[in-house]
Amino acid sequence: MPLSSAGLAIRDLIRRPTEARKPVGYDRGFLDDYRPNVSFYLSPRERAHLAEVGRPQSPIQPAGTYARQILNRLLIDLAWNSSRLEGNTYSLLDTRRLIELGEQAEGRAHLEAQMILNHKDAIEFLVSAAGDIGFNRYTILNLHALLANNLLADTTAAGRLRYIAVGIEHSAFHPLEMPQLIVECFDQLLATAEAMIRPSEFAAWREVWDAR
Repeated sequence: MPLSSAGLAIRDLIRRPTEARKPVGYDRGFLDDYRPNVSFYLSPRERAHLAEVGRPQSPIQPAGTYARQILNRLLIDLAWNSSRLEGNTYSLLDTRRLIELGEQAEGRAHLEAQMILNHKDAIEFLVSAAGDIGFNRYTILNLHALLANNLLADTTAAGRLRYIAVGIEHSAFHPLEMPQLIVECFDQLLATAEAMIRPSEFAAWREVWDAR
């Protein structure tokens, strides 16, 4: 795949040994400097285009209506793809058998099956409570509890903000450690997201936030 000069520089950077990279922490300025509906990552033209193509052509339906119509396919495809991002080795067919028949794949760790079933539960939660969920503490922590079910050494950590220091293997990035600061940034993040009125800008902001 051809890469730009900037892309080549990033590729070379992440290929360096971990010990040769400069340790970095979370850039709090990203949260502090962004002003909902004042700061924009997208140009006016891009925002107008996304608003146009995203306008529904059919009458507005209650939240979750379409998701319920394709729920079976959504459960399998999204649970499989989401788990693959976490290094899960189940195939799409394995995932289908697990979700539809309850059959675990031979030669795979039980935790892989648990991860997929957790994603299934999280998706069902989002669809069933579509009218009540939002980018808020209730939704985020409930999703975390469902996704982390039976996967953490500390079972009390599921569904709550992190209160211990963690590291990321093969990375020079050091996540926030102080529980008070984690709570403060989490609340600020939710308040910023809640204040946004343009879905397209929220999506762009979320992607940049994930990358940070």
